[in-house]
Amino acid sequence: MVVDAGSSGSRLFLYWCDLSGHSSDELMRVEPLLDEFGRPIVKKKNPGLSSFAKKPKDAVKYMKDLIDSSVKHIPVDRIKQTSLFVLATAGMRLLPAEESNAIIEELRSTLPKLYDFVVSSENLEVINGRWEGIYAWITINYVLGRFNCNKTVSNLDMTVQKKTCRSSTAGIVDLGGASLQIAYEVKEPTQNTTTNLHSELYEELNLGNDDASVSHKYTVFANTYLGYGANVGIERYKKWLANSSTILHKDPIKNSTLLSDCCLPNGLIEQMSTDKAEGRSEDLIRQGRGCFNECYDAVSRMIQSNVTCSTSHQNEQCFLEGIPLPALDSSNAEFYGISEYWHSTNDIFGLGGRYDMHRLKNAASEFCSLNWTTIWNRYRRKQYLNADTSRIRTQCFKSAWASALLHIGLKFPEDVSNFYSVLTMAGQEIQWTLGAILYRLRHLPLKFAEMRKQYRRLSFLAEKKYPREIYIVNGNFLLYFLFIVVAVLAVLYIVNLLVSYFLPERRVKLLTLLLRRKVPLINYIMTDNSSQLPHYRRTI
Repeated sequence: MVVDAGSSGSRLFLYWCDLSGHSSDELMRVEPLLDEFGRPIVKKKNPGLSSFAKKPKDAVKYMKDLIDSSVKHIPVDRIKQTSLFVLATAGMRLLPAEESNAIIEELRSTLPKLYDFVVSSENLEVINGRWEGIYAWITINYVLGRFNCNKTVSNLDMTVQKKTCRSSTAGIVDLGGASLQIAYEVKEPTQNTTTNLHSELYEELNLGNDDASVSHKYTVFANTYLGYGANVGIERYKKWLANSSTILHKDPIKNSTLLSDCCLPNGLIEQMSTDKAEGRSEDLIRQGRGCFNECYDAVSRMIQSNVTCSTSHQNEQCFLEGIPLPALDSSNAEFYGISEYWHSTNDIFGLGGRYDMHRLKNAASEFCSLNWTTIWNRYRRKQYLNADTSRIRTQCFKSAWASALLHIGLKFPEDVSNFYSVLTMAGQEIQWTLGAILYRLRHLPLKFAEMRKQYRRLSFLAEKKYPREIYIVNGNFLLYFLFIVVAVLAVLYIVNLLVSYFLPERRVKLLTLLLRRKVPLINYIMTDNSSQLPHYRRTI
């Protein structure tokens, strides 16, 4: 059970792990748990966990409600074998440390008392943004089968495949509500990891269940850009707009200013919250013009202002926040965009899958130029089935933001052909939570194998080859036997007490009758009867 405690809400995912039949070269098999209709079990709850910053105790009830909604799907006999993870992301990372720590400590101190799950303090934490990207990288490559050994290779490649047992992996770009992550494998990391000032961004991973095995060792570059998520990006854009947008009208009576905004659908009007800390006292109102190309240019300028060069890399290309990305062949490198990259291309435009910047721009220009009344009427007629009201209001900005980050911030070429936006693959939603399970519980198959070896050391089990159910019966037989013996003795003791109390004379006669020929009487014991014993010769 994994809770992705995101910036705008929390989502709970249930997975089951197959621990049997693994070799040291195989990854643990993990699949989503399905409901009675064959659908993966996913529970959602709003708002985000970070909203309890001022009332951390309320976070416990919030999380309990989410967990309780899914417990019924777990078999009763598996509850104590179920691990619970609550992993918080960018929303909690944006809070002051003392506030986020208070929330996590409340969960750590309370949840283990409420449930019989396997819960440790490490299971409940705010994860680093880089690891969020690494987990997403593990997920996409696991689902794609890139970690599997290729057992059907040709004879020409057999030697190499047997040594490495791996395929080329795909990269991941995850655009969430508050942060952006990128992660991909680095084939030759020696120079980067030893001399690069950002060597901490390279992670040596071993995904195998045996750390001594090298079959699943990878070097992954992963970085996170906090504050570049789509929802936080809107707030940054509003501040930028207030200082640079064309003023359409000032109303001194109402103390308001009307601003022109190309990133809002044509005719849509929204009031911006006044930031008095910046010395503004008037109300700012955005009036949508629906000019997507100008919106994209404005967003690109915003992002470009944060693209700088590291002082030690003057000869290298400049990147977002001045952090160079390891070289990759964009014509061959395969990347997958998840979260906002899927929603901004598919929810309204239906362009999920292979990314095409020009098709995206054309679809966005057409949508954003529509009058807001037209868009709203289409929404009410269920023409945008995958979108909610927030999506249709922010679609123009979010599609521009996602695209500009990809090309201006991360330097993907505009004609990139191997970038795909995805939501589901192989029947399951692509989320970093699956990667977290695969990595954090990777040693379980090895531990399970050791347990099975211990069972097999018992000769009577090994020789008779009892089925698995018999292991349990034999293991508990002695306990059952002892319980019966103790119960019988207890009953006899109680009966003896009752007879002694109510029928003392009969008890003596009964015992005498039963034991007369079995136990020598006291006068016999005190008398010398040795002469009556056979083969006995008395000596002095």
